[in-house]
Amino acid sequence: MSYLIVILAILQTFAVNPLEDKTVFPDWGNYSFNTYSGYIPIGSGQRQLHYVFLESQSDPLTDPVVLWLNGGPGCSSLLGLNEEIGPFVMVDDDRVFKKNPYSWNTIANILFIESPAGVGFSINNDSSYIYNDTNTGEDNYQAILSWFQAFKQFQGRAFYIAGESYAGMYIPYTSKAILEGNKVSSLKISLRGIMIGNGLLVSDPKKRFYALQEYFLRRNFLPPTTMNTIRKICQVAPQSIKCLLAQNHFEEVCLGSNINIYNVYGYCKEDTTPDFLKSKYQTQKKVKYPYVSWFEGNRVENKVKDNGAPCTDFGPITEYYNRKDVQEALHIQDQPVLWNACNLQINENYHISEEGSYKILAQLRDDYGQQILIYSGDLDAIVSVVDTEQAILMIPNIRETTPWRPWGNKDLDLAGWVTYYDKLTFAVVRGAGHMVPQDQRQNSFELFQNFIYNLILPEHFEQL
Repeated sequence: MSYLIVILAILQTFAVNPLEDKTVFPDWGNYSFNTYSGYIPIGSGQRQLHYVFLESQSDPLTDPVVLWLNGGPGCSSLLGLNEEIGPFVMVDDDRVFKKNPYSWNTIANILFIESPAGVGFSINNDSSYIYNDTNTGEDNYQAILSWFQAFKQFQGRAFYIAGESYAGMYIPYTSKAILEGNKVSSLKISLRGIMIGNGLLVSDPKKRFYALQEYFLRRNFLPPTTMNTIRKICQVAPQSIKCLLAQNHFEEVCLGSNINIYNVYGYCKEDTTPDFLKSKYQTQKKVKYPYVSWFEGNRVENKVKDNGAPCTDFGPITEYYNRKDVQEALHIQDQPVLWNACNLQINENYHISEEGSYKILAQLRDDYGQQILIYSGDLDAIVSVVDTEQAILMIPNIRETTPWRPWGNKDLDLAGWVTYYDKLTFAVVRGAGHMVPQDQRQNSFELFQNFIYNLILPEHFEQL
């Protein structure tokens, strides 16, 4: 990457204008903090990333700035805003917003970017653009630079990046671009740490599929006899009859029972998004587990037919962002824009880094002293606790400093379990699926709070 190009780009007249981008979100009710929505041009301007910024409800002049990224690849960070960590969220099947007392902007300024270009309201008019992790990280870095150039009062502020799922790739690549860019840019970004929830760190599909099977065994979804065959025979003879029978049994038991693999104790429901609000690509390509191409591509046989239920209902939030008054309030270009929660076409065209991101985590830790928090909902099968445990142990020179122990919230309830490594924390959140802040709002907020305040998670029987 030529950082000179990036620096020259932000020195040009930028389109980010806080005065013009200031807004009020429809249907949120009364709120006193400032909110912004607009576009950040990338490179020559053929790509523009849509952003939303919420000032802190506490002290925006001193509180840190936190960037939130959703994954996919191809899913909008507005999902995180309106279903997980924002001040007003839609709960379950609601079509109205409810106040979230555990909004992350109660203690921090939160920036949401719909990334990469083409996701949500973000724009990509560059037909030659290649979707991959390096380009996504570089575009995110340029967007962050341009944003700080416009919001000058936040320059020099402590900065963190958080996100979930495929953001386990976005975040390390973006962080690396930031820290390398700081070496040559006059505008330094004070990156202090990263926070990855149920994040993809290892992209090897075979390793991940075996981790999925191990997870279902631990949860008693699989009989030991089937798992023993998978462990012993499939490792050496994956095309043998015994292995294929065991794999098919796994699929029938674990994947053919309408189990929601984003939360294994939940059930799949039909997406209530009206067809007229879906892209043509969406209506043509229905899959049970959208935006998890590694999973669909590694099923042994297709004897277990998908029922089309995506296990996620984006209907309410999709209807909201396709309303005329909402798009006007958010200063959306070229209205009306068909907004979808996830862009399946980007997902299928995205080039996933074969190396994964776990080696970059080692660079962030060793070369730049970054603090890293990796957290995992224990009911998620897409990126399970087993998957994450195995990925962490692959990080070069990983060194455990405090062994696995329980941690608790301020009500002295058991919130999960935590292991400390050198500059890296791995926390399991009890009773949460893939979207941890959606399932466990209080516990995920306290996890976030302890991280940015650089505090050790308390044991569940301790008085806070």
